[in-house]
Amino acid sequence: MSFHKLISADDIESMNHRKGKHQVDHSDNNGTTDCWQGWQSAAQYAYEVLHEDGMFHNTTGVQAKNTCARFVYDRTQRTDIEFRNGQQQVKKSEPFAPNEVEDVIRFAAEFRHTKGKMDKKPIELLMWMIFVLANVFGWYYTDEDSNGRSGERRFTKAFTLVARGNAKSFLCSIISLYIMQFSPNGNPSCYSVARNAKQAKIVFNDAKKMIKSAPSRLRQKFHIMAEKLQSWGLDGLFEPMASDSQSIDGLRVALGICDELHAHHDAELMNTLISGISATTDPLIFSISTAGIQLDGVCINERNHVRDINSNLEKVDEYFGIEFAIDERDDWQDELNWPKANPSLGFAVSMHKIRGEYIRAKKSAANRKNFLTKFLNVFVNTNDSPYLDLLHMQMHCARKGLNIRDYKGRECYVGLDLAQKIDLAALSLVFPESDGSVTVFQRHYLPQSALDSSTPAREEAYIQWEEDGNLIITNGAATDYEYIKDDILHYAKQFDLQMVGYDPYSASQFAIALEGKGILMVEVKQGIVTLSEPSKIVQSLIAQGKLNYDEDDKCFEWCCANAVCFSDINENMKVIKDKTKPHDKIDSIIALIIAMQLAELKIPEPKNPYGKRGLVQL
Repeated sequence: MSFHKLISADDIESMNHRKGKHQVDHSDNNGTTDCWQGWQSAAQYAYEVLHEDGMFHNTTGVQAKNTCARFVYDRTQRTDIEFRNGQQQVKKSEPFAPNEVEDVIRFAAEFRHTKGKMDKKPIELLMWMIFVLANVFGWYYTDEDSNGRSGERRFTKAFTLVARGNAKSFLCSIISLYIMQFSPNGNPSCYSVARNAKQAKIVFNDAKKMIKSAPSRLRQKFHIMAEKLQSWGLDGLFEPMASDSQSIDGLRVALGICDELHAHHDAELMNTLISGISATTDPLIFSISTAGIQLDGVCINERNHVRDINSNLEKVDEYFGIEFAIDERDDWQDELNWPKANPSLGFAVSMHKIRGEYIRAKKSAANRKNFLTKFLNVFVNTNDSPYLDLLHMQMHCARKGLNIRDYKGRECYVGLDLAQKIDLAALSLVFPESDGSVTVFQRHYLPQSALDSSTPAREEAYIQWEEDGNLIITNGAATDYEYIKDDILHYAKQFDLQMVGYDPYSASQFAIALEGKGILMVEVKQGIVTLSEPSKIVQSLIAQGKLNYDEDDKCFEWCCANAVCFSDINENMKVIKDKTKPHDKIDSIIALIIAMQLAELKIPEPKNPYGKRGLVQL
């Protein structure tokens, strides 16, 4: 059950500190913030997001709302954790500050902004920033924790996905300097890791500038070097690291920042940081990013993991995450949706700037991809001549709760792309609907040897898809065709299986065996003339929102994203994969196109224009 259903209107109202005994003045901000600089603003943010009359309710996306609902549930329903705000009765034996949230906010206020329109102005945090900091530093386990963690800080991992320019690096700089100065660990080591040295230094350089902007009494507590920062009090260290995970392997980590996670090829850097926190008190691994172009990379995996946690589908109590992005069904061209990805709009980010980027986005596909990823936080594919608009497909064709068991006895067509026996193979089941649409279910198969030889990022995606039930890993060095054969025979019993289309080049013996079992097998040659029409039909169905597929099938979406178009002089179309990306697969969409070559679509009956209004006399 979602956290939204586990909390009440009274629970949300209890987060409102604008009235009653908790009332605070939110207007004293000098135009550089939207809130009071205190712990109350964390609870207030949850209220403003979740309450239907809240100031952020209509400008916050579903994913960030889920994070807020989790926060309210934890504040109001749980007793094994507590949100320390300086009002609890704290035991003398507890070694940490009872109101660390206030400490962090006050610490940030010692510095000044170092760039943008707020350059040189004292730092005042926005409400969403206080919400993030409060979650990271405010939650502790109580004596009622069954795992013996009483007095320990709750979150050891955090993930923030937010559009470009919203000051996420600035936020990490504050966290870095604070942990260097006040960590419960001696010699706290902080690292910022990224795919390249330039990216790794962004948070580091921001921190250096902030130190230089601080009052002398605070500035004297740090020692600035070209490639390192040191704090004198605890002998803390902050150092940027690029790409080579071995350089941080074995280090004891108090804070690890994974910057622009979307650009990381795999999770190796993150995992190396995680391995370094085991002997550290109250450690933190903080990943920050905008969206990117890897649809199966470590960043999108972490994003999906956080989504499941905030939807109460996974129980991972030590992981905090928040995602600011337009929603999947939102019109990306409607500027009313843009604030969902830009919580610093009006402060660090201007609507004028985003409008300018939108104008550029309408002029070319490349600009559009940049706008969607960097300003709206939407992951997109990168092909120069994409066969499908994946964003449109996700918005208009992905269906929640599709279950193949509901189609028992229904007319069905199957397409097969067996490809090479040592690679991904796919099967597509197509069910024509009475309204002219189709519902499709995809099956994907991969031999264990192909999994073992995959790149780390691809291997992570394959394993995730197997766990999700959208990929079958078969034993051995080649795809087990017997497994696929058994699936087809099973489908013949469950559905009204009309015929199975296959490529005669790669599946002749396979087809002969199934024909012997009474299955009608139809050759579908892979030439451009043969596949042009069904390719165009699939394209048209998606454009109309008439191709229904399971929204959780990320393997199918990945294959769709990898597909590009080739057209001849007669405007015949063939779907191929980008030759510059040999590891990308398109088998699932090819199987669908083969099935569509056989399928007979239903022609919906014309609507009676008099059905609702009756006859009209003139």
